Amino acid sequence: MQGTAIDSAEIFGYVASDFYPIDLLLGTIPSMHHRRITYLLVVAGATLWCAGILAAPLCTSMGGTPARVGTLIHQFYQQICHQLPERSYFLFDFPFGVCSRCSAIYFAFLVGTLLYPLVRRLENTALPPRWVMIAAVLPMLVDATWIGPSLYEVTLFTRGLTGACCGIVLPFILLPVVLQAIDELVAPSVRSHQQKGLSDAQ
Repeated sequence: MQGTAIDSAEIFGYVASDFYPIDLLLGTIPSMHHRRITYLLVVAGATLWCAGILAAPLCTSMGGTPARVGTLIHQFYQQICHQLPERSYFLFDFPFGVCSRCSAIYFAFLVGTLLYPLVRRLENTALPPRWVMIAAVLPMLVDATWIGPSLYEVTLFTRGLTGACCGIVLPFILLPVVLQAIDELVAPSVRSHQQKGLSDAQ
């Protein structure tokens, strides 16, 4: 039998009144833990990815063994980026692990991911309106494929700006999809645990 609902204070983004003491005791509040863990894993992965982009020129500039590590890092990112020096940012006179547009996308993605829980709750898996997605991606596509009049010049600035506009919106598209997929993956085990806990409590 479920107990009386507790107060309406938020617990990890959830309203406590939606749950009952027995749920808290059994640790069966749905999605409370796995969503936070998933989000933190995405943050960790994005941070590591961006750190590698900066580590490539940093290690290369140090010479010796670190330089060989820097070369390996550059070779790793070469699989997903052209790495043209004239289209790249530089650190200590050496190019980033990826070009300016890719750098902007990845670093903006990291910023957007860090801002995500401040803008919306993790349990909200609704995708943003379609126009938001189009507005974020279209400028970058135009900039990347521009072959029109010379009145518009594609530069490091435009590559970085349009890449950042796309990257900062991506978490609000990808995270809801990932969190929803995790929800569907763990939902059966959560329900099973809840049923077992209630059976044991009776």
